[in-house]
Amino acid sequence: MLDGIVVLVWLECPEAVWRRLVSAVAQRFGGLLFGLLEMTLVKFYQYVVDPAPPGSWPVRLFARLARGPLKCAFRARFLCSLFTLV
Repeated sequence: MLDGIVVLVWLECPEAVWRRLVSAVAQRFGGLLFGLLEMTLVKFYQYVVDPAPPGSWPVRLFARLARGPLKCAFRARFLCSLFTLV
């Protein structure tokens, strides 16, 4: 029964099905990309910035990123983790 409904939807509006499929693939790829970026930043902080002495280039670079282009992302991540702990 469900197969007939899917075929009927496909026959009535194939471009909507393709749009939905492309959207789902793009969301998966974007999520993967942002997950890899987040993992890279966490590992960079954990293994390079945290053990570095104050004022060294990794600390200055991370501070500049945290105050500049990644400020909103860090704030959103902090607030999300703050409210999931409660």
